[in-house]
Amino acid sequence: MTPSSDNLPHPVFKMSSEMLAEIFIAYLRLNGIHAKSFLTILKLVCREWCEIVMETPELWTDIDLGMRLSRSQRLALRKYPNARLNITLPIGVKRVLMPARHLQHLDLIERAHTLNLAVPSEPFDQILLDVPILGLAELNIFVPQLSARTFHFQNIVDFIRSRSPVLHQLSPNLSSLSLKFWNDGNYIVPNDYRMISLLRVIASLPLLAELKFVNNFNKETTETLVFEDHGILFPKLSIFEFENVDSSSLQLFFQATSLPKLQRLRLPSITAWPLEEPANAWQYDWEDIHDFTRDYEGNLTVLEIQFKETEHVLKLRAEDVSSAPTIEVSRFFSPSTEVHADLRPYQRIPPKLLRSYTLDGMTSIDIIPHENITSLSIISHNRERLKVKSFPEPEYFVPLLEKLSNLMNIGISGMDTRPLLQVLLEDLDLCPVLEVLSLKNSLVDFEMLYLLEPLRPTIREISTEGCQSKSEKPEV
Repeated sequence: MTPSSDNLPHPVFKMSSEMLAEIFIAYLRLNGIHAKSFLTILKLVCREWCEIVMETPELWTDIDLGMRLSRSQRLALRKYPNARLNITLPIGVKRVLMPARHLQHLDLIERAHTLNLAVPSEPFDQILLDVPILGLAELNIFVPQLSARTFHFQNIVDFIRSRSPVLHQLSPNLSSLSLKFWNDGNYIVPNDYRMISLLRVIASLPLLAELKFVNNFNKETTETLVFEDHGILFPKLSIFEFENVDSSSLQLFFQATSLPKLQRLRLPSITAWPLEEPANAWQYDWEDIHDFTRDYEGNLTVLEIQFKETEHVLKLRAEDVSSAPTIEVSRFFSPSTEVHADLRPYQRIPPKLLRSYTLDGMTSIDIIPHENITSLSIISHNRERLKVKSFPEPEYFVPLLEKLSNLMNIGISGMDTRPLLQVLLEDLDLCPVLEVLSLKNSLVDFEMLYLLEPLRPTIREISTEGCQSKSEKPEV
């Protein structure tokens, strides 16, 4: 029997059930499994606990079939038979594990809206292939390399092809697909004809709108994804992300495919390669990599540039052959980047060159300088109380913004935004249709923002989440 709140001395027990529920749900979202002690308190004072759980899908819709279902999950699943579930299949070393005790949960797999699984080295159990998952919309596949570059693409093909009651007809509702390749903790990417066969199957998904490849390359290897010009068509793909891929693989991929409806392109963490001259290192081969984008100028509407300081590292050699140490430059894409090496006389790459690199890399990408792009997001980092990175000088980013005449959304994270704000104040012809300015975990001047709103009536939203205040105007 639940104790009466009148008999409990602690102030928390004087709160209403509704207030306690809100506090707990927020606490649980922030702390996850560490909220058990608070859960115990709630069970004492909140008589509607089970109802609260069932009315909060994020508390019970994530289901790992390798673990036992909680009582609350079982109750909620019975009460809401049409709920959209996020199912994770238990993964073994060589096969998907479906022991007898899990067969009773095949009905849950049928209800999956999101499914997470790894492709085993052996074929899928037929019982798993026979389970119809007609509502499946998101499929996240982990592809292991278990021995001698043996990727089991046929297992992926078999699983995708089995997703419909009509034999060989692909899943009718699958709109998002994510593939991750790994080897002993390092994601890698295949380089043979089987990738082409897999792409052909993926391209046949009738509603596929989002495709993501994640390939964490081993630092000691130089993997390249090899394609021939097969002309694989993705008829409805509008969002494409290719993470941790080298430039040659990226270029070959787009030579082999056609994406006529592409609207959003994300290419985070393109791997660097050693270059002999420091000056050339900061130029990068963006022009060659992105030639394919000329075909998509009418559809691309969003450009996202992401800076990952832990992964973007160039290895350069000093010009002085006598000292010739190998130096690593963390590519922070900002003037504050320094070369840490014992070079006489303490040589550093000039800040102007670093700033030029940032915008040379951007202005020479074919997808940037055209009027169809409406959103630009520049992310240095997304963490609070972390030192912001300097913004490039106006002489480099103003020409870029001039070419983005229909830019409606600008998002900046982890940077000193004052140079940008200064330019937006002084040149009202720049970004004339700007509607949203989203600044996050950045350095801002709120006086500039106050002046900006009346001068630019098109702006309807300015957000400054986690931003630091700085009143001094930047040097322009």
